[in-house]
Formats: sequence, structure tokens, C-alpha cells
Amino acid sequence: MLHRIALIGALALVYVFAGRPAAAQTVQVVQDCAGVTAPGGPGGRLYTDQGGRLCSASVAVPAMSTQGGLNVYRVMNAASAAAVAVKASAGRLYSFNLCNNANAARYVRFYNSATAATTGTTPVYAGAITLSAGTCQQFTTNFGLTFSAGISMAITAANGDADATAPLAGDVSGFLGYL
Repeated sequence: MLHRIALIGALALVYVFAGRPAAAQTVQVVQDCAGVTAPGGPGGRLYTDQGGRLCSASVAVPAMSTQGGLNVYRVMNAASAAAVAVKASAGRLYSFNLCNNANAARYVRFYNSATAATTGTTPVYAGAITLSAGTCQQFTTNFGLTFSAGISMAITAANGDADATAPLAGDVSGFLGYL
């Protein structure tokens, strides 16, 4: 029986080939499987443990904050498109809940920068997160989006990587969860 596994975050799509068309199953990937080492050592391999669980040896467990959970950054934009430094050292963004209080769309960009990035430069996670007028958007990931230098963000009133159109104060509010 041949398996093809596609890892998508903490889920894996397993295609089973047994002389017939592939059947797809979604399964939960267990990180580290209680200390069991992957055959051949770590290195990004997926394997099954003795209990038949699908395990990943490649994902490092991030250190918890001193409060025992994620750090929270409160978002309430100023009347400026200037970026703000969320974290001044390497980190991971695990979640956000952002609401647009304006009557028009607003755009959020994240930068890999230990200081407030220059708005209008290319963000790390481009394609700006579009917040339609009067809506909220939530994002959560188990493994986090990695920022090797630091986490910086900007909120603008128009789309495009080079945009630096200032929104009105309080147009976007919410929070970020990071380590």
C-alpha cells in the first residue's frame, strides 16, 4: 500500500493507493508524539508511532511566555499609516482578531522588522489582509508565522505594497497573539 502525505499546518491529507483510485483522508498530525524520535532522527519527516498516530518531528515547540500563554498586542490604529513594532526580536504570530470600524476597506500588512518598518515597503506576509467596512477577521495557527527579526505591522486606507495612505484614528481595532 502506497501513501502520499501532504502536510498542511497541523493537518495532513493522506492519499492511499491500493490498486484503486486514491482515497483522501484528513488526519491530525501529532507533534513529537510524546518524545518518540522519528526513524533516522528529526528532519521534517512524518512517521507513525507504535500507536499508529501520524507524527511530525520537524516542528519545534515555541517557548511559552512568562504568563503561560501568548503575549497580546492591542491594536488601535492612529491617524497614520506608520508601521508599529509589535515585537522587537524574533517571534511568531499565532493569531489575530481585527475589526474595521470604518465605512471603507482597510488593509493590514506584517513586516519582518525589529523596529517599526517603513510603510510602503514589501511586507513579509503580502497581499494585505483586507478588512471590508464594518467587518472583523480572525486568524489562528498552531505553528505560528515566523518573523526572524521581529514583528511589525501597518494599517493603511488603500491596497498595494507601496501604499502609505493614512486611515483615520480608530479605524481598525483588535488584538494579536504572539510569542
